[in-house]
Amino acid sequence: MRRPPARGLLICVLLNVVLLATGIPAPASRVGAKTTGKQAALPPLEHLMAKDGFQDALSRAFATILAEGEDEFYLALSDSGRARYRRRFWRQNDPTAATERNEFLEEYVTRLRYAVAYFCPDGGFGWDDRGDAVLRFGFPGSRAEITGDFSVQWGARGLIPNAEVWTYYDMRMTLQFIDPELNGSFIYGEDIKYRTAGPGPKRAKFISLGDKIEIPMIPRNIEAEHMSYRGQKYVEKGEKAKMEVPVTYGYAPPAEPITLFYEVVTAKGQSGASDLAVNYQLPMNSLLFCSDGETAAATLRKTIRVMTHDYDVLTSDTRTMTVSADNREMTEGVTLLTDEWRLDADPGEYIVGFCVEDTVTGRQGFGRSRIVVPDYTLPRLLLSDVQIASSVGEGTRFRRLGGTVVPQPVRAFDSEDDLMIYFEVYNLSDWEDGRSRFTVTAEITMREKDKNEGWFSRIVSAFSDEKRTAVSSSIIAYGDTPDTAYWTALSLENLEQGNYELTITLWDHVTDATVEGTATFTVVRR
Repeated sequence: MRRPPARGLLICVLLNVVLLATGIPAPASRVGAKTTGKQAALPPLEHLMAKDGFQDALSRAFATILAEGEDEFYLALSDSGRARYRRRFWRQNDPTAATERNEFLEEYVTRLRYAVAYFCPDGGFGWDDRGDAVLRFGFPGSRAEITGDFSVQWGARGLIPNAEVWTYYDMRMTLQFIDPELNGSFIYGEDIKYRTAGPGPKRAKFISLGDKIEIPMIPRNIEAEHMSYRGQKYVEKGEKAKMEVPVTYGYAPPAEPITLFYEVVTAKGQSGASDLAVNYQLPMNSLLFCSDGETAAATLRKTIRVMTHDYDVLTSDTRTMTVSADNREMTEGVTLLTDEWRLDADPGEYIVGFCVEDTVTGRQGFGRSRIVVPDYTLPRLLLSDVQIASSVGEGTRFRRLGGTVVPQPVRAFDSEDDLMIYFEVYNLSDWEDGRSRFTVTAEITMREKDKNEGWFSRIVSAFSDEKRTAVSSSIIAYGDTPDTAYWTALSLENLEQGNYELTITLWDHVTDATVEGTATFTVVRR
């Protein structure tokens, strides 16, 4: 069973419109690709689109890189349905969701042009299995061509067809092709004449000397045996990939990426719409600062793109900010830059793409989250997202209902630290004295290891105990308005190293209603 795939051209304005109509958003620029042919000979995409049969070829090429079952579903759609499916697929697999470029699509277009240019014996869009291999696995590290000939070895007579052997060193696999009809159309496979007609492996000849049997030593070429074994493993892996892997793709950013910690949280907004905030932190030493002696400054460009659950772009925003720091800050250790980006959002499900870029070095950090924004206008007890904060107090930035809430999306703590939590509760009922009264229960539980955790949490999981540890506390609180903010610090001194989940349960004493919220964090022993 195939598994769904996890992970350039500069086109004119007219072509952009045509590509969107076919479900291929136009790439912003061209990216290079390792090929075994001459890149300059690739036909322009405009030329391909003008040829008859392009739409059918587009559907066939796209179905080639879909997992088993998905290709049948796609081909059963109407033309407009296929275009929508492709548009969603490209945006869903875009490694840089916040930018205009889609590197995955650029690579795909390059592969498609290469398949049409070099592996279509009829000169149209009928590429052979080599073209399918390019679309699915990209360009091989080496491509060996074997010229056909007449065979009379080992008593076998017949024609040895032309063949090609493609090796993908990064995937450690080999694909083999033959041209059985001698018409230039290659299929997956290999010529088996030698295997069927050959005498088989050499056997040792036993020499009997009376009751003593002597086994002669056969010289061994260990290096050749190792190479043969490794080659066979490459072939076996290639056979498996043909059956299971619909597409492989790797994105290497042009510069070392910036380490980026981020979160997307929601709360009740001022205008009646919900408030959606992207909080992020990054090490300041990952930026290039220019110093004038006393202070240093760096320029950071941040980009946000908000899309529907179906990957239609709703809004995008790009801003540039200057980051200042004194020289002592830059030399005494890793200091985290904390910032946020906020907007109003209607209730619903969204995909939020996020990018920060050092404008001097070009280094970038990327993030993407799927978020469900609740309807905070409903007339019942509601809770905002539970936010883990660095501090809550006075200030002009990071304003919330309870004051200035400085976020901490890193969510990593020493066991000697306190865990500061903040959340807002809405639509509390009044007690007899005109005030609301509610109980807040906080429970901390160790999470089990999860393969879908982030890289930082997975590292901690590998060195943490499997046992689950629970810490809980309950506090009665009061409020003067139906909507109120609550924050407190929880001690982590009894927690072992590991990944934890915090569950907040709020109980309204008047209506007996309850509501829950969760957050996750990591404890690290230094």
